[in-house]
Amino acid sequence: LLQRLLPASPDRRTWFTYALSRLAPFDVVWQGIEEWENYDNGRALTREIGDYLAGDGYKALFTVLTRMSPEEAKDPVKQLAGMKEAAAAGQCQKLDVKENGNTVSIVMLCGNPKEMLIDIRGTYTFHNKRSYTGTMKSVITLAGKTATANKTVVSKWLGPCKAPAGKK
Repeated sequence: LLQRLLPASPDRRTWFTYALSRLAPFDVVWQGIEEWENYDNGRALTREIGDYLAGDGYKALFTVLTRMSPEEAKDPVKQLAGMKEAAAAGQCQKLDVKENGNTVSIVMLCGNPKEMLIDIRGTYTFHNKRSYTGTMKSVITLAGKTATANKTVVSKWLGPCKAPAGKK
């Protein structure tokens, strides 16, 4: 939708400048591109949007939804453990992924309390190849204000993902 409505980079910059100037003072979490892998230039477009948000003086939170390939989905613990390298290169002090039988626990601590601190802790239990449940608690501190979210997840595989026509 973004590329269809705003196909040129200068148009997207104008829109983000406008949107950020109006919404930056509010508690907004920006959703980047959902399933960016479906876009011909998804990685570059995601980076472009991230660059706009990085210029936001309010340090908005930014998230991107991604898909796992069937091969990656076979070993989710391995995929989560791979995040450790990315975290070590950034501002994360801790990223622990532990497996105990069919349960995976995740602890992530990134940032610093003076600017922004993210503390996420979760536990997921894999019942079989097509079902898992879990809980996650996230505490985000930004500019001295703390927001806490507690989430419960119940997941069931419904069928294979179908890419839009012409996409892999």
